[in-house]
Amino acid sequence: MRFLLFFIALTAAALVAAVHPVAADDSDVWQDCRSDNICVIEYDHLSDQKSEPFRFNGRVVDEDHPRWGQYRKAIQRYPDVRSCLIEEEKDKETPNLLIFDWRTFGFSSSAEVCLFRIASSLGNPDRIEKWLEFHNLSHSGVTRLRSPKFEPEFEHEAVYSVTGFWTVEQFREVQPSWFAKLTGIEMMTSYSLNATFSKDLKVSEV
Repeated sequence: MRFLLFFIALTAAALVAAVHPVAADDSDVWQDCRSDNICVIEYDHLSDQKSEPFRFNGRVVDEDHPRWGQYRKAIQRYPDVRSCLIEEEKDKETPNLLIFDWRTFGFSSSAEVCLFRIASSLGNPDRIEKWLEFHNLSHSGVTRLRSPKFEPEFEHEAVYSVTGFWTVEQFREVQPSWFAKLTGIEMMTSYSLNATFSKDLKVSEV
């Protein structure tokens, strides 16, 4: 009888663990410092347009690029990573790249340019994953887009990828929709942010 009760308890515990897995990685390491903007993240350098020009699909967006008209104003308005931060951070010797004002930059070409600047400054996928986690974007880690034998045709061709996700509810906390509030109709299902990297882990596109 004791064995049967022990077996039932063990089975129940296993089922609970299967439905609600508990792991050390589940804890939010940013929780205690996020609200006060005192979290910090290490970066490799401070990226700018001159040293690391904005790229779309691995290719530099310049006057000869077909998407120049789409990104021209954003590239000129945000020429370096400092210009993508809040006023209090811009002139600091070591600015905090975690403090990204989504409401200011929105979710269009300006955000793409600034997120490219931030990703380039962070310097590697591990730090970019941490940046995503700080902003509550869930992700599944680095994914290889090409086979190990793949040889890129050009320097910054995408080989690896990291994608972060927000639910609609998370997205609407940052970007409210008067239409959705008024009608109860939501036009989107989720929000994703994708960063790709070349063979040598340089940012190809965000």
